[in-house]
Amino acid sequence: MSLQDVFTATYRKARAVRPLARVTKSKLQRFCMDISLVALSVRTSYLFDAFALPSSHSTQRLEGTLTTLIMALREEISVFKNVLLVHEPASDQLFVLNMGLLRQRLLEPDRTLEHASTDKCQWIRFVRASENPTLLPFAPPQVLEILRNLSVFTEDPIPPYLTLTSQEPLDASALVPLAAFLLEYPIAYVPQSIGQSGYLTNVPLDVYECTLVWSDHATELSHGAHLMLKFSCPCAIGDVDKDVCPPSLVQHITRRFGERLTGVGFSGKLAVRHYTETLPRIAL
Repeated sequence: MSLQDVFTATYRKARAVRPLARVTKSKLQRFCMDISLVALSVRTSYLFDAFALPSSHSTQRLEGTLTTLIMALREEISVFKNVLLVHEPASDQLFVLNMGLLRQRLLEPDRTLEHASTDKCQWIRFVRASENPTLLPFAPPQVLEILRNLSVFTEDPIPPYLTLTSQEPLDASALVPLAAFLLEYPIAYVPQSIGQSGYLTNVPLDVYECTLVWSDHATELSHGAHLMLKFSCPCAIGDVDKDVCPPSLVQHITRRFGERLTGVGFSGKLAVRHYTETLPRIAL
């Protein structure tokens, strides 16, 4: 199925789930496009932040609604068979995750997370989020633990809902880079300390926005464009690592996601915008 076909079917199914039927059209469309991209293995995961359900006062209700949707999508659209809802309880975040693509990324032999920041074949770099950002030699141990647990998860069929667990309570130093890995950002920030109140204060940043743009009438999306990915990288890191300097990173993004989009019949344009900014602090 093409991206447009999956999106159309997903939106139709979402409208049939009663709590979602009351969500505004534009918000529900954006959400359906995001999870369609996950289902088609264009990206590994999507962090749910699209909308709040009317009269909803608990994460449990939202979890139940989204799990119901995933189960309904699996019945009709085969590409959703590897998609599940993942709850991270410490941050109370919900991810829509493609387990098949995650396993593929974790099992690639020349992309071991233990050498993620120095291996030139690597997609992701781990960066200490401080006033003087530095590259880290590998992922935080707790991130490795959770990802390894996910990679060996063997329940078949994959359940529609899963709660992440760890031997030790997770804090921001693990949660932030874990989310970055799941969302397939090429830069994963690692907070310097648990009690850190601000991140990258007044640090110049290279900011990247990756947007899907359709030609006129080629999609049902209200504005004909969809922001798929947005992340930043300290300018100083790009100065010392040529693989994440702006020209290289734009090329890497275009090649990685462009090839996947071509494979699912996307005929529009993948636009990667780069700009720089300096902020008093950023939220991770």
